[in-house]
Amino acid sequence: MSNLTVIGEIKARLKDRDTVKKELAKLVAPTQNEKGCVRYDLHQDRRDPTLFFFLEEWNSEDDLDHHLQSQHVTACVSVIGDLVERTEVYRLDRVS
Repeated sequence: MSNLTVIGEIKARLKDRDTVKKELAKLVAPTQNEKGCVRYDLHQDRRDPTLFFFLEEWNSEDDLDHHLQSQHVTACVSVIGDLVERTEVYRLDRVS
């Protein structure tokens, strides 16, 4: 079975985008060291700076689920929860 690809989309409120960006950036280093993490990169949209995307690759659904329950993720969500308009998480399989 192939790795799991994930795209996480976060839409920050305009007035809170800098705080959201700072908090999301704190996730990168600890997540890249997690078991099963192949890729974990944060991006900001060039046209809409309130849009952030995580491009991720995980060895398994279980590894992703453990990540989503990790202390650094739950801490981030507690800070930015009211500062974002929406979040979407897409779990994808590569089409051959």
